[in-house]
Order: sequence, then C-alpha cells, then structure tokens
Amino acid sequence: SAVGQWLLRSIPHAPTDDTASVSLDLNNPDAKRAVNLEAPIGGSADSEVWLHNRGPEERGEVQLRCSDLLSHDGNVISADAVRMDTAVVPMPARSSRGVAITIDLEPAVRPGVYRGTLLASGHPDLWLPVMLTVRLPST
Repeated sequence: SAVGQWLLRSIPHAPTDDTASVSLDLNNPDAKRAVNLEAPIGGSADSEVWLHNRGPEERGEVQLRCSDLLSHDGNVISADAVRMDTAVVPMPARSSRGVAITIDLEPAVRPGVYRGTLLASGHPDLWLPVMLTVRLPST
C-alpha cells in the first residue's frame, strides 16, 4: 500500500485572482493535510490539486472524487457541487498532473464550516480531508 505520499499545500481562496493549490505525491499514504477553501454564499471556491508520481512505475489512471460536505449542524453541500476539470488523470512514471477543483455554492447554502473527503479511485489508502468555510458575501 505504499502507493503515494500526499504532500499538500493549500491557500484559502476568496473570489479574487488568487489561486490555491495542493500537491499530492504517490509514495506515502500516511502524510496527510487538508484542502482548505473559503467562499461567500452564492460564490465558488477553487483549488488546484497536483498529483505527483515520482516513482519508476506507472500508477494507472486516477480519478478524484469528493464526498458531500457536512457542517456540524447538519447542513449539506452535495458532492454534485464539486467539479473537477479533468475526469481521469493518467499517472505514468515520473509525472505530475494538475486537477482544478471548483465548489459552486447555491444562494441557499448556510454560512459555516463544511467538511468532507477527497478520494483517489484505485488507491484506497489515499484520501484528503476537505474543509470549506462559507461566509456571508461582502457588502
């Protein structure tokens, strides 16, 4: 199960020209940090996840999937609100691939902190916590 190391760097994103990115290295599934995002109600949150295969072997095709995001008081942001710009990412030996992730928030979403999990298909030991802070829009 030594498929990968998840080395992560995440920067919260407000709807400006800033970008957030996360790096994933497929060599140590025990190294985990969180994907941290921020957005106003009715807005969107963006991040870029980089998958790295630094090893000499092909790791097949990887598809990232996100669970529903849940708040502590039972509010839910459906997994359908999470979009990946690339459905399937081939991971040949010694390669890196980026996947842009966008979470679109409906106007009915309540402010708060929502948490979920980002999974990599075909790699059961690889997962990342996702934390989305939803705030009131700026006036």
